[in-house]
Amino acid sequence: MVENAPLRAILNGRLTSVPENFYDFIIMNNLPDSDFIMARFIGKLLGEYRLGISDSWYALRIEKMIEENKLIVVEEKDPSHPYQKVLRKV
Repeated sequence: MVENAPLRAILNGRLTSVPENFYDFIIMNNLPDSDFIMARFIGKLLGEYRLGISDSWYALRIEKMIEENKLIVVEEKDPSHPYQKVLRKV
């Protein structure tokens, strides 16, 4: 509680402050080689990794990866539903 970290995770049974990119390896290691829809990809991650991370956390990290040019937006199907973006890894 003393630290003002953006994220906390349980590591080895202890609650630990971690950087906000702590779980990015999960996203990067699961990126498909072809174009993918953000919503389906997040759903796959939520189903495979039961870490207590919300869909919005994955979405924020994916948006950060777009900003950092690690992912590109191929198509924005419906701007009112940002999870419907079609993405591709760079």
